[in-house]
Amino acid sequence: MHTRLPKLFLLPLFPALLLVAAMVPLNQDEGWYLLAVRRMAQGEGLYRDFTFTQGPVFPFAYQLARPLIAGWGLFGARVFQALLFLFTTLLVMFGARVNRKGMAPRRTALEMTALLLLVCLPFHLQFSLTVKTYALSGLFLLASALCWLRGPGPRTTPAAALFLALAAGTRLTLGVFFIPLGLSLLFQRKSLGDSPWMSFAGAGLVGLLLIFGPFLWLDFEATTFGLMDFHLARAVDALWMARIGFVLRQLHNYFPAVLLIALFACFPKKLPAPEGTLWAGLGLATLVHALAPFPYDEYQTPLYPLVVLLMVRELSRRVPAEREKSFVTALAMCGLLFAAGSPRTHAWMPVRHDRLWFHAGMETDLAQLRRVATELQTLLPPGATIFTPDAYLAIESGFEVPRGMEMGPFSLSLDWEARGLMDPTNIEAALAASDAVVFSPYLFVSSPRLRPFADGEIRWLRNRIEAQFKRVRTEPDFGQQRLPLEIWVRLPENDLSNSTHFP
Repeated sequence: MHTRLPKLFLLPLFPALLLVAAMVPLNQDEGWYLLAVRRMAQGEGLYRDFTFTQGPVFPFAYQLARPLIAGWGLFGARVFQALLFLFTTLLVMFGARVNRKGMAPRRTALEMTALLLLVCLPFHLQFSLTVKTYALSGLFLLASALCWLRGPGPRTTPAAALFLALAAGTRLTLGVFFIPLGLSLLFQRKSLGDSPWMSFAGAGLVGLLLIFGPFLWLDFEATTFGLMDFHLARAVDALWMARIGFVLRQLHNYFPAVLLIALFACFPKKLPAPEGTLWAGLGLATLVHALAPFPYDEYQTPLYPLVVLLMVRELSRRVPAEREKSFVTALAMCGLLFAAGSPRTHAWMPVRHDRLWFHAGMETDLAQLRRVATELQTLLPPGATIFTPDAYLAIESGFEVPRGMEMGPFSLSLDWEARGLMDPTNIEAALAASDAVVFSPYLFVSSPRLRPFADGEIRWLRNRIEAQFKRVRTEPDFGQQRLPLEIWVRLPENDLSNSTHFP
């Protein structure tokens, strides 16, 4: 019974992940990530033919999910995310026993600790199941760490570098792990010889060249814009306040893990060299995320499985076997209470607060997306083109977006000569080629600086929409942030009934 406990506990895990995947709120990024997958399947060249602002591994890997997306839309993509999360969880539990001598004896309670720390944090769970790069890059980072923890070897060392290159090819900031890991091998060359650091550096360099090299060769300017320039051009008011807020919110989002790390610090114990190097990489990556031009909270998501792995391995050194059961029981109670009381969990519920009233509904964000997409399919002919910043609508409905709208809410640029983004001339051409315009206030964002449109710019765009399209209706509380969504369909030729003044 002792060794079967994790297997029994894992049986309902995947159905539970699918339930959460159906409940968590929509995120604007999900649409443009999946539009990149679609464009690549259509034979378009990444960066060169359409703008994409992450590493190239994600749209390649997600070609595996295309049958799921074709059958179930956005939920199909989240099923694929759930599979990645499940595999990551199994790797963390497996990695709790990996050492230089192979596999340590099974300590079931500590494996349960790893599982609880992964599934009881609503913030991590939400952004692991949201269709972004976090789950995939976190999986590659974890695989690299497992190879690293086996110690230097003719297979493990280059494998660690190759998996790390895949992680960096999915999310560029994870490439900073090459610094502490490479320096660690370099400083140990007297005891280990030159072979480990040379194989690590060689495999990492070959991996990065294979991943990024073809795109840099085919179109250097477009690739560097997507990978670097777009992000560096972002701006936020009170940047240092935003960075302080980023740190404070991490303490809240990952409080159980922060508490365990604080306990380790209060009772210090010398770390084994492989673990210490990985902790250094985690610290360096966190610093890079905090200093980003626009520090989003979820940037830490791919780091967390590695944090859990290292914490559980440390607990195996500190917690006696006879006290494991009580430790895990206490942790389970704390984790479940933390999850139940988290505002993040409450935000998954389809409830709207209007002044003094709470309006509860039975429709999740994903169900609402499916309903609106079905409505669009009844309004428009097959193969229609919709001008929309809410790109997940194009994914769910199966409709196309105009050339240049692949980046969803980050597609328009009114004050910046940015390659691949739409300027006013391209916007007018895209409207002329569209059968409908479906938009929330995310339409009125100018990228890459991410500033809201001025009043005059909003009037300019609305006038052009009103001149060619007729509003069908407005869907309230839709999508990310539950904003109003306006549905406009093209006017018949010579139909002048549409007012040019927006009511």
